[in-house]
Amino acid sequence: MLRSRIGSGLHVGRNFMRMKAFMSASGFVSKDCNRSTMRRTPDRFSFWSKRDCATPPRLLTGVLALAAAMVVAMAVPARAQHPITPPATSAPPAVRPITLASHRAVYKVTLVRASQADGVRSAFGSTTYTLTDRCDGYTIESALHLELGLANGSDSTLEQRYAAWEAKDNRSASFRMLSHENDSLKDSYHGTVTLDANGAGSAVYNNDQDDKPVTYDLPAGTLLSTAHTAALLAAAAHDERLVNRAVIDGSFDDGPYRIAAVISAPQHGVLPVADSRGLESGPVRPMALAYYALESSDDAPQYELSMSLYPNGVARHMVQDFGGFTLAFELVHVEPVTGPSC
Repeated sequence: MLRSRIGSGLHVGRNFMRMKAFMSASGFVSKDCNRSTMRRTPDRFSFWSKRDCATPPRLLTGVLALAAAMVVAMAVPARAQHPITPPATSAPPAVRPITLASHRAVYKVTLVRASQADGVRSAFGSTTYTLTDRCDGYTIESALHLELGLANGSDSTLEQRYAAWEAKDNRSASFRMLSHENDSLKDSYHGTVTLDANGAGSAVYNNDQDDKPVTYDLPAGTLLSTAHTAALLAAAAHDERLVNRAVIDGSFDDGPYRIAAVISAPQHGVLPVADSRGLESGPVRPMALAYYALESSDDAPQYELSMSLYPNGVARHMVQDFGGFTLAFELVHVEPVTGPSC
């Protein structure tokens, strides 16, 4: 299955983010891929990459998820299980609350790389991500259109729509996903998230084709996608380089992920897209995110995402590595969105 997470600056990117904010391609990744066959990424990232693993040629069995931006890791016993561990606990300096800008962004999607053994030979499309400040929370809406050419000669058209509401206090969320492949319904589900003051709680997923809901327990410290984007931006504002948290984002239908994020030095002088109306202001912060299944002890992330974020959560650029192929999301248009008067 292919998923795209843009927005949340992740969701962004989970705000594009995932982000966001970004996509995952679990339906394409070879199950035989293991750490011994992987190429290690540059030392500054300190995690193993699956980008050199072959992807079996097969038809798509699922679709993408947006919102974006992007991602997660839990501040619990990850030290013994994963290569990136949370920084030592210390009192953070006071910082202004992060405000995510209400905006609508359009991204062009292109294929950056595909391995010879991969089932994907071409990919192009677009995705639209909208984040709106609703006073007590944020609404996220995303729409993805992707045309895929497969190595067996067939083509697939993927359409995905995602909508969510997330509370600013990180206590609750609701979401809905609808996916089509070649005009046929492939996936439809909705759900809710409930968290306590410590970030512990549960997420309940309801498949519209199945009467049996699925519940995921969420550990203390779990963040919603918009809260995760804000945490990344706050860390960047303090010049912190590592953020490792558990994140729950309804655009992923398989529950929570732990996201290890590496934040690079700010880049100045990035040219804005035409008529961005002040939304592209300030330096962009390049970030590399590795997604791990919450209960997994695997050193290799299931997905990798790199992106550049403005201080207001708008994503300038994203690249998502699915293992056998890589997609780029390039900002082509962004405009402010007017929310309610708070």
